[in-house]
Amino acid sequence: PCQVTRNAGVAKVEGIELDASFFPADGLTITAAINWLDAHYVQFTPSYDSNPDPLVFTPAFVNFAGRPLARSPKWSGGFGVNYAIPMGDAEVVLDGQFSFRSRYDLTDLGNYAYFYQNGHTKTDLSVTYNGADDAFYVGAFVENLENNLVLTGTGPLLAWRKSTILNLKESFMWPVLSALVVGGIVVAMGVRV
Repeated sequence: PCQVTRNAGVAKVEGIELDASFFPADGLTITAAINWLDAHYVQFTPSYDSNPDPLVFTPAFVNFAGRPLARSPKWSGGFGVNYAIPMGDAEVVLDGQFSFRSRYDLTDLGNYAYFYQNGHTKTDLSVTYNGADDAFYVGAFVENLENNLVLTGTGPLLAWRKSTILNLKESFMWPVLSALVVGGIVVAMGVRV
């Protein structure tokens, strides 16, 4: 699979971004951000080969005009709190970050297929102990508390109309053999799932 990058004929991007940071007490930082984005193709009609015969090129066109640009949510933003607690020459830092994105398109330009990622949120938390003079640190964190699966790109498992027995064999032989060997070892060791 591959990603294709192309220059669009004409695209229009407008938006507003507001960011703020507050410092209400020593060691306490509060951040907030909100973004509105209107990003879409005005003119973009790439061609592709519509003929299933790999030896004959028959151009066809896809009209992207009016469609949103890939990975461009209409709304996004976040909120964060960071608190550094002094402990002699060291400190403990508590951090929490929340972000959100509205639905956005993902376009596979190699195959002219549209996908989308639903709107989602993400919450991350961490605690860090910074040793004296920042000589060392120890931290623990959790990310994506909501456990959301987020798509950031798309592509085919197999190249559209370009797969052959040879490239299927080259692509899947070692992963399949490796899985069989590891599975055999796991069974031989008596591991149960």
